[in-house]
Amino acid sequence: MNANGTVCQWVDFAPDNKVMMHRTQSLDYGVVLEGKVLMMLDDGTATLTLPGDLAVQRATMHAWKNASETECARMLFVLQDCKPLIVAGERFKEDLGVAMMFFQVVSCQR
Repeated sequence: MNANGTVCQWVDFAPDNKVMMHRTQSLDYGVVLEGKVLMMLDDGTATLTLPGDLAVQRATMHAWKNASETECARMLFVLQDCKPLIVAGERFKEDLGVAMMFFQVVSCQR
């Protein structure tokens, strides 16, 4: 995240690829551009998102998973800096999870 700024990026998910559960310290907009992507929350719920669907999140523990075993998926993410979320005096900090330290390069043919 850029302090006082915005990050805009698209992410390609290889078939059956899953991003580990994580929390960002930003206001996030995720738009499905291609494919079917599961949005999973730490309470165990999963929502299937389709092209054109938009998810807005702020300090939620979440993960993304390409719902297809054969097709790539693509999402556009816009992350904006925001004030920390504080609930009942507890500050929710960024948690990128251990798996976020490793970056896997996967080719998706277009």
